[in-house]
Amino acid sequence: MITAAKDISDEAFLDAIRTVHRVRWESKGVTAETPLGTDNLYWIGASRWDIACVLEGHPEWCGGLEATDGESVTIPEKIVLAKAKRLIRRGLISGCGCGCRGDFQIRPVLPAAAPAPAPVPAP
Repeated sequence: MITAAKDISDEAFLDAIRTVHRVRWESKGVTAETPLGTDNLYWIGASRWDIACVLEGHPEWCGGLEATDGESVTIPEKIVLAKAKRLIRRGLISGCGCGCRGDFQIRPVLPAAAPAPAPVPAP
């Protein structure tokens, strides 16, 4: 049971964002084979509600689809936002943790800077 942001691992949260993106892309008919520049390719961010659905095991609820059997997400929004804010501060995701929808995206990992070359000895 998730009762605090620390109960959600970084990798689980990042995987939830990836899943939201995949589910929402697929709902638009976008696949890995869809060529770039196609009209149905557009930016999709993961909302705090979508992330909570995935963390609870209901990716089919992403994009505002309601549960049909009376179930609802039980992870409090403030916990999802708290975890998102931590990951934003650490530079792992981008988005807004103020309480709006969020539009969370995973930030690309940049390669570490190359070490400075060794000084050349004077002749």
